[in-house]
Order: sequence, then structure tokens, then C-alpha cells
Amino acid sequence: MGGYDANFNPPLEDKYKCPICLAALRDPVQTKCGHRLCSSCFKTIRGGNWYFRCPVDNTWSNHVFEDNAVKREVLSLKVNCLNSNCVWTGELREQQTHLKNCQFEKIECPNKCKTDVMRLDLDKHLLECPLRLEKCEHCKIEVVVTQLARHHLLMCPKFPVNCPVCGETEVMRENINGHINIISGDCPMVVVPCSFRHIGCMHQDQRCKMSKHYQDMNTQHLMMLSTRLVDLETKHRLDLECCAKKFEILLNELRQRVDNSEKRNMQLENELKEYKLKLGLN
Repeated sequence: MGGYDANFNPPLEDKYKCPICLAALRDPVQTKCGHRLCSSCFKTIRGGNWYFRCPVDNTWSNHVFEDNAVKREVLSLKVNCLNSNCVWTGELREQQTHLKNCQFEKIECPNKCKTDVMRLDLDKHLLECPLRLEKCEHCKIEVVVTQLARHHLLMCPKFPVNCPVCGETEVMRENINGHINIISGDCPMVVVPCSFRHIGCMHQDQRCKMSKHYQDMNTQHLMMLSTRLVDLETKHRLDLECCAKKFEILLNELRQRVDNSEKRNMQLENELKEYKLKLGLN
């Protein structure tokens, strides 16, 4: 981290400079020999060792202490804003708070376009930023402005496109599949099957020509329908006859079972009577 980067006014005295980073002391520590360093600079020169050598007079030591008095003095030093054109002055401890709001501070564009602009120019930049978001006029989704044309060309569900079959314009992309659907669509140029396909008419043509086909083939369609109805009636009659035969067979089987059961019951009753007679029971 090192020391403070600041524009001191008056200039920074040497006693407040870190001998390592040459900047204003940040969180200073003092060695036994009386020299001061930034806390982070001290940790760097010490590393993982127990002893360290003072960078000023090469004295070996194993202990430092926090110099809070000098820390307060450094933070009370007067500084000018680091940004040119800004007239702010104040104590060093106030600098960071000021920079967060300074209109002359250069900040990164929030759209990540890798442009640094002064805070006072940010609003203007955001209106021109190549990575700004704009709402698609069709689907209202926000898209990066440089990707808007691609969004329209390939992705926007509401963007009007040409039908690949009939060439009709102003069909929303999300409606194209429905438009050319052979069953429920309304594209006049899509080839569709005859509505009487299920009864044998295998004709297919463009949707716009099917009305003429229905007119021309009206009689044939009625004949096909009549034949189909006769076939269905015949099949239905045969199915009923088959069911009736099966029912008759089942009924006969049930009657036979009932007769057998009755005979068995009579046999058991007779056997019971004989058994009682043998036992002398009445």
C-alpha cells in the first residue's frame, strides 16, 4: 500500500516522509533507533524474519511501536486536491472523502467501456457511451447499443421479418412459425393437404389454391364421404354382430355353469339324505 499520495501545501517535510516509499507516512511505526516507516513498508522489509535492519542507519532491531502522535500530525497536514482545476483544500484525513465526490476526479465508466471520464462529464459520456443500454423499440428489452442491429437481425421476437414462403412483410419473428403452420397458419403460399385426406383425397397444394380444389372436387369429396360412411356403417354392423356372437357364447357358458351348479346341489342334497338315513336321523 505504501504512503499517502497527496499534493501537500506547504510541501511535505522530510520528517513525515517514509524512507522506503518516499511518500507521506501511512500508519507510521517507529524503530528503536527513532526512525519512522509506513506500517506496510515495514512489513515488506521485515518479511518473515524476527530481526530487521533499519533502512536509514542499518541498525538491527526486533521491535517497533505504532506512532499515533505522528499519525495524527500527518493526517492533519493541509493538502490540495490531486485533480487539476479543482480548488478544494483540506486536511489529509479529508482527502479520500473529497475524492469520492470530486467533480474533477476521473472515474471508470460504469458500463465497462474502459473509458475514464471526469465525474462532471459522466452524464454526458453515458449518453454517448458505446456500451450504453437502449430499449429495443419492438420488444422493449434493453440491449447494448452496438448490439442493437444484431439483436434486430437475429433475436428480437417482435421484430418484423419477411415470411420465407410468401414474402409477406411485417410478420413478427415470434409469429413466423404460426404463420406458416400447415394446419393453423394463414400463409397463402404454404403447401397444405386436403381437408378430406382422412377419407382418401391425397391432393395437396398451396393454401391459396385449395378453395378452388374444394369447389372442383366437391362431388368427389361427397362420394368419398358417402363411401366412408358406408364403410363405417358396415364395420359398425360387423362389430355389433361379432359382439352379439361373443355375448351369446358367454351367455351359454353362464347357463351351463348354472345348470351344473344346480345338478351338483341336488346331488349333494341326495347324499345328505342318505347319510341321515344311515345315522337314523329324520
